[in-house]
Amino acid sequence: MKRLSKPDRNISIFKHIGLSKFCTISLMALIGCVEQSDKVKDRSRNLPNILWIISEDHGPMIGAFGDSQASTPVIDAFAEQSITFTHAFSVAPVCAPARSTLITGMYPNSIGTHNMRSFGRVSSEITFFTKYLRNSGYYTANIGKHDFNMMAPEGVWDETNDDNRVQDWDRTAYFQKTNGEQPFFSIINLFNTHESRVKRDMGNQTRDLSNTKHSADALAIPSYYPDTPQIRQVMAQYYDNIGDVDSALSGILRTLASDGLAEDTIVFFFSDHGTGVPRSKRSPYNSGLHVPLIIHIPRKFEHLTNITAGTKVDDIVSFIDFAPTVLALTNQQIPSHLQGTPFLLADRNRDTKYAFGFRDRMDERFDLVRTARTQRFHYIKNFMPYQPHGQYIDSMYRSHEVARVWTSATQNGSLSAIQSSFFSAKSSEELYDIAVDPYETTNLAENPAYKAMLIEMRAATVDWMRKIKDIGLIAESELQKKSFGSSVYDIGQDSSNYDFEQTLKVAELASQMNKSNISQLIASTKHKNDTVRFWGTLGIIALNRDGIDALPSLRPLLKDTSIAVRVNAAEAMCQLSECNKSLEVLEKVILNESGAAQLRAAVALDNLDEKVAPILPAIKRLAREYQAVTFHTGKLQDEENINNPDILRLMYISYIKRVLKKLLSDLE
Repeated sequence: MKRLSKPDRNISIFKHIGLSKFCTISLMALIGCVEQSDKVKDRSRNLPNILWIISEDHGPMIGAFGDSQASTPVIDAFAEQSITFTHAFSVAPVCAPARSTLITGMYPNSIGTHNMRSFGRVSSEITFFTKYLRNSGYYTANIGKHDFNMMAPEGVWDETNDDNRVQDWDRTAYFQKTNGEQPFFSIINLFNTHESRVKRDMGNQTRDLSNTKHSADALAIPSYYPDTPQIRQVMAQYYDNIGDVDSALSGILRTLASDGLAEDTIVFFFSDHGTGVPRSKRSPYNSGLHVPLIIHIPRKFEHLTNITAGTKVDDIVSFIDFAPTVLALTNQQIPSHLQGTPFLLADRNRDTKYAFGFRDRMDERFDLVRTARTQRFHYIKNFMPYQPHGQYIDSMYRSHEVARVWTSATQNGSLSAIQSSFFSAKSSEELYDIAVDPYETTNLAENPAYKAMLIEMRAATVDWMRKIKDIGLIAESELQKKSFGSSVYDIGQDSSNYDFEQTLKVAELASQMNKSNISQLIASTKHKNDTVRFWGTLGIIALNRDGIDALPSLRPLLKDTSIAVRVNAAEAMCQLSECNKSLEVLEKVILNESGAAQLRAAVALDNLDEKVAPILPAIKRLAREYQAVTFHTGKLQDEENINNPDILRLMYISYIKRVLKKLLSDLE
């Protein structure tokens, strides 16, 4: 753990947050000395308030984290009087799955919230950790955004809203509702840096990209991007938006101070995942998973930790650790099902070497990636390497300037190998030395000098998947079918139905895209377990023309009891130019099924491109029918809609509509 020199607690940050009074005590006391009411001024309480301030889509582009391009005076001053964690990581590079970990203390790929916009059928034993706080007397509030990828259980919040606009600090009036006697836990979500703020189609939510405070020409941009004026302007805008977050933090701290709660409140400032631009958000690279984390502990509660203010800590910290940490800080018993460990307490006993992460379905595109991160190295396991990291996701490519320019440059052949790799098939494994390669452009997985590290991190990733009973290996459509009357978590724990070891073995073979594995993949298509058959057929898809020997084994699978296996078999067969019956199967699924099965069939048709010509009239009819359906996935942030079958059906239709639109556009 690295430590800085002890900060001068007499340093005033009023010049940054607009306060004029002078005090010579800690940062939070500094703020708290302004206009405290008599009823709270002399209050003494043993339990701290806990305040989480979450800045959306915000990587560590902050001065306190070494980014000299950022203008963040308030955050930097806040960090000087707080504890800065330099190696904090989200579990997912996108909001809803990441937030489900924060609120439950469990990995989404163990409870069923791993896909972006999930049906979220979670075990009744799993709840938001705020329920334990509320039961012990805490006032609990969530301001600005729900989006936990699951329905909120009963009794977890006293107050909540999700309008995504935390700009007026009267929204924090619940601070005052406790009357200084009841401790609170609160989440405040800041929308300023959300990716939508730099999208082309967001109207007045986006500033004029040609009128940024940060000079686009002076910025250093990642080497994996083409160096274009448009991309520079977007990044300049992002830095401007981060400046808005800096101002927002000032407003929150002022409100906390004026309510006289500064010396009673432990403040966490962090992001839900990396920056909201392509190859960061939705991508399981360091740029998508590394988050800023600053925690301020006022003097009153300094005894809870042995880390002094002003310290930079390089310990590995993951979102999985946040819930148990808060429960420990508030003197709660930590439930045995939580999967992380407290990282802040004075008596903490942890030897956490890895932060694990994942990427599964992102909106309308399927993928399966698992990651492990140490202080220096980042390991990425791609189970579907034939799918590029930069799959076409409508919400990203249609309206994001970076994606549009990057795609255009790819098509005209003007990119370097590093810049174009985002749109190419992935390697089965990736290994990066972040210390010398922060942008992760040199894959060391096949470098003999790093073989030992590769083996170690591969084993750690598999051990983690085994420990949590990773249900991401099960096709989403099968999870939906099997979880009726049960839960996804229960499915993962049931070894009689989920043969994890055999599934993982075949998934590993499938990920290697090696023709020498064809006999084992063919054998797996005859396995009694549908998930094993699913990965056997997926491995044949990955082989493309090298899977020709599998055709005789694929034909019977067009009538498999598992829709997921039928769809895979049909795609593989048509890919091998045996399309007649295959297209009949895909047409039947996309016209008659719903949910993830229907979406998977749409993606298979998109993958087959011009081979779908015989059923093109049916595809066009369905596309016209779905064109009239309007749905915004933000509806799934309304917890009442999470398990509403009609809402979920519309969600999948909105995704299918996007896939069919792209397919038809490509065929024009």
